[in-house]
Amino acid sequence: MTAESASSITQRQHYDIVIAGGGMVGVSLACALAAADKENTLSILLVDNFPAMHLSGDQSPSGAIYHPSFDARSIALSSSSIDIFESLGVLPELLKHASPIRQVHVSDRGHMGSTLLDAAEQNKKSFGYVIENQWLGAVLLNRLNDFPTIELLTGACVSNVTPKQAGVSVDVVGLKQDVKTQESGSKNATVDASLLVVADGAQSGLRDSLGITASVTRYDQRAIVANVQTQLPHNGQAFERFVADGAVAFLPLIDLPNSKNRSTLVWTMPITVDAVDDKAKLDDAEFVAELQKAFGYRLGKIQRIGQRQSYPLALTLADEVVRNHIVLMGNSAHSLHPVAGQGFNLSLR
Repeated sequence: MTAESASSITQRQHYDIVIAGGGMVGVSLACALAAADKENTLSILLVDNFPAMHLSGDQSPSGAIYHPSFDARSIALSSSSIDIFESLGVLPELLKHASPIRQVHVSDRGHMGSTLLDAAEQNKKSFGYVIENQWLGAVLLNRLNDFPTIELLTGACVSNVTPKQAGVSVDVVGLKQDVKTQESGSKNATVDASLLVVADGAQSGLRDSLGITASVTRYDQRAIVANVQTQLPHNGQAFERFVADGAVAFLPLIDLPNSKNRSTLVWTMPITVDAVDDKAKLDDAEFVAELQKAFGYRLGKIQRIGQRQSYPLALTLADEVVRNHIVLMGNSAHSLHPVAGQGFNLSLR
């Protein structure tokens, strides 16, 4: 690769850090590294294979951005994650579209009693906040523009990692579209990096190409995720209800002008081959009826449900997380069951 062809897709031939994967983990890491680099001496290349989209920090979540990591799902950010985002200077923007979790109500269907955790009783404003992924993505990606040492390439991927004495050499393959400059091109580049961060998700192709195996334990469960509208306001309450074959969680969302009393649903249930028992295949009215039966009437009647998405669940642990000049982060290193809500929060910590 000549210097001329390399410059057509990257600004440099050597970077201190190359981050493969521009989802929530990769973008957060890039911002954290740049924010800690007070002298602006750390060169960072963030490479993502999803094409660049319009970014805006001022729009509603539905119009902010689409990205596989920043899709219609929502995420519950713990107090420690809130502190991290405050240190990155993005918390005021995040909180514009975040609902505080003031109480957590835990129950077990068919058993007496329940547990209520109240943030005020622990002298806290909240246990955390629930934010839609699209808004989180818009805020984080806009924050990248504030750091001159971060170069973002979209529609590209990292491949062919070659160890070197003081780092690694990698190929950056695909279409260039620099979000900051809007320059585009189609040539590839070979660059050197002192550190390669692999953050391209649970099905990490880069991890596999490095020969790093992962231990996978399948739960034989799926998570059905959707936004719901209820008869009663949630008042900052999150609900976790354990049922015979899984768990139903309602997490509070902010109101929108045309949609009040919103929560995000995460319903874990067995994967079944019997179509008669497969709730994922029910129409909306039938699904809502089953959901109402499982969750009860803590928020009154479930009035509307948005688009449903289904995800198989597994525990994935990479058998090797750190190698010379290479580190795995996020779901490429570990993916967990969502019942504890620790996946992204663990990655941030």
